[in-house]
Amino acid sequence: MYPKQSTWESRMSETKEIIFDYKARSQLLKGIQILCDAVSVTLGPSGLNIGVESSFGAPEMLNNGHCVAKEIGAPNQYQDMGVDIGKDVAAKIRSICGDGATTGVILFHQLVVEGVKSISTGINPIQIKRSWDEIAKKILQELDKASTPLQTSDQIEMIATASSAGNKSVGKWIREAFEMAGPQGIVTVEEGDSENTQICFSEGMQISKGFLSAQFIKKSQEKKIVELDNPRVLLLEQGISNIQEIIPLLNEVVETKSSLLIIAGGTIDNDVLSTLTLNHIRGTLPVCAIAAPEIGDARTTFLEDVAVFSGGHLVSTMVGLPLNSVRLHHLGSVEKAIIDAKNTILRGGKGDPTAIKKRLEEILSAEEDAEIPSDKEVLEKRKLRLSNKVASIRVGAPSETEVAALKSLLVDSLSATYSAKEKGILPGGATSLVHAAHTLSNTLTSEELHAPGVSALLKACSAPFRHIVANAGVEPAPVLYALLQHFEKGEHNMGFNSITGEIEDIVKSGIVDPVKTIHTIVKCAVSAASIVLLTEALIGKEDKKEHKQ
Repeated sequence: MYPKQSTWESRMSETKEIIFDYKARSQLLKGIQILCDAVSVTLGPSGLNIGVESSFGAPEMLNNGHCVAKEIGAPNQYQDMGVDIGKDVAAKIRSICGDGATTGVILFHQLVVEGVKSISTGINPIQIKRSWDEIAKKILQELDKASTPLQTSDQIEMIATASSAGNKSVGKWIREAFEMAGPQGIVTVEEGDSENTQICFSEGMQISKGFLSAQFIKKSQEKKIVELDNPRVLLLEQGISNIQEIIPLLNEVVETKSSLLIIAGGTIDNDVLSTLTLNHIRGTLPVCAIAAPEIGDARTTFLEDVAVFSGGHLVSTMVGLPLNSVRLHHLGSVEKAIIDAKNTILRGGKGDPTAIKKRLEEILSAEEDAEIPSDKEVLEKRKLRLSNKVASIRVGAPSETEVAALKSLLVDSLSATYSAKEKGILPGGATSLVHAAHTLSNTLTSEELHAPGVSALLKACSAPFRHIVANAGVEPAPVLYALLQHFEKGEHNMGFNSITGEIEDIVKSGIVDPVKTIHTIVKCAVSAASIVLLTEALIGKEDKKEHKQ
């Protein structure tokens, strides 16, 4: 019997190679170039499709930069590192905003191109990074100055349509859903049970806490969310330290073929979480656990509000209901629970309408008597939580493939719309980047303009715009020059319309983008490009074939 090889010996048995300086950065840049070349052709309303090999049948035709990026690889390991950094940029932007992945990759690529050129002239990459960090802040400030709040239903439809590559049906559905839910309401996207997409309306509640463990997400899921249909709701003032305390309850839930949402005011032990996630992944019991928001008495009050909304009981020794005594009839129930990393949405609480009305009346009465502004704010928050409306876009199509594709498009578009509601809108994301860079080129001092990397960053800001114009079959340089002339005249809403092929007032044409999306694109692109420029060496497995030659 041979002795077990140590981790150190195992590592030493693998021959490694290391590349430095310009060679390392150039290999990363080649990989980033491969990724950018693939995703950039999909940008804008005139973007083209990318065919991806399918395991059976015809190739899948994609027109979404994020989906295309996931399929890209590079010929060697070092170039593949560059591809992976670009994929990370795309994934992060999409997870935050639901849109903008392609623009982010293009800006990231151009920053690396310009940055590598600057380094080749002898400029220190650390100096470039410092300049980029400072100028990026100024770009974000310029974007904020150019923004306007999202206020009307027409603007909501514009954003939703633009973020879904011009799909007018998506824009119309999201507009109708927001109109139905109201200013403080919640909009969700779910799979429907018919061939037609419908919008349904119900009472709902949003909780500013997400799942306690990412292990509740199944590996096959592209969207990092947990969806529970008709879940029972377990409300705990304390936590769970031992899984044995809830085994009888879990068995009852399994027997009724229900799902379970746990909202805990205390800590759930890691072993308990592991058991719950394992059963969820295996399909034995669809379950998810979240922490209750607030602290102290405010947390208890929150749990009591949810108990009224869902028709359940608050599990607490203070009210004579210890955890090991809880059974199915103590649990609340809702029609749907949607949980992501930060938020939980409960739709269709099964609580007694009379009890909910009475609870709201108590809150209104307390709000009238409250004298301290902070108390009024807390009571207003509770009132909105209990009286919120949820509009659900239930996706329908003739086939499961079409349903999945349409649902993904709607989810991304809805995310972009929420981003726009949060920070406002801009006249075209790519156009606004050009405008911000142009404004800074006229307002920065000579010393600031000649700082290392500043001109590189300002130049890179026009890259997404140039790709949109090129994808429309028009030469970018003359269009960019003409646009800058409009900016010189103070015509800040002018931009390029890919559909008409003309420079026009793009706000009137409905070409707008969320400020938050462009902010995120700039931050992610600058951060990732700085990492590439500060990379002095890459370590990988030795290419034995090349070594033999």
